[in-house]
Amino acid sequence: YADPKMVDDHTSGRVPYGFFPYENNGKKKFYAWLDINLSAERAQVVIQYLIDGLFIDANTRELETDMITYNAELRYFCLTRLTFQFDPENGGSIRIISSIQTVNLEIYRTRSGQLRAVFE
Repeated sequence: YADPKMVDDHTSGRVPYGFFPYENNGKKKFYAWLDINLSAERAQVVIQYLIDGLFIDANTRELETDMITYNAELRYFCLTRLTFQFDPENGGSIRIISSIQTVNLEIYRTRSGQLRAVFE
């Protein structure tokens, strides 16, 4: 999808920035990055790219979202993945699958962590 009026929003291959197609297990997929710093209006433009470019339409069967957050108090990163599976044959139901993974990137900060480093 390439809107000639939005030349600055596209790569030289005429694909909107943030769209990365790939193939996984024989299925064609793509990433569309929405930066947390986007304004509501700009995020709507990117979502409209997805709709106008037929990346999201009535035939969409799955939408996967990833979000990385950081808890400064606990010093943990968290990867949250939500997968929405659309089933139009089953009354239009939507199945939601969630996955949450946390990572402590400062494992050697405490006394027990330093002891761990000695034994590793």
